[in-house]
Amino acid sequence: MQRRSFVKSVMLGATGISLNLNFGVTPAPRSLGVQLWNIREYLKKDLTGSLTKLAYLGYNPLELFGYDGTYWGKTPKEFSKTCTDLGFTIVSAHFETGRIDKAKGTLWYG
Repeated sequence: MQRRSFVKSVMLGATGISLNLNFGVTPAPRSLGVQLWNIREYLKKDLTGSLTKLAYLGYNPLELFGYDGTYWGKTPKEFSKTCTDLGFTIVSAHFETGRIDKAKGTLWYG
């Protein structure tokens, strides 16, 4: 076998293998999630209504924020039930790492 034929065969074989790795594999369905921070003003006005609209639009995973002992006036248990009833999955949350002294506008740890 000539070197040119060998190299051509190897390249064609490698190309074929790389193209067929995902052949016949159905991609896993994905849900589009949302950070509740993005709709924070709506949550303050109508928590259940806002979450219901998100569910209707097809958003599923949620990222929470702003826990101050409650989630928009609901205990964690109440909020969790509301989310479960609407079919949401809570996948993450973000929090401040310290406390803000609103009088001074400074962040402190303690």
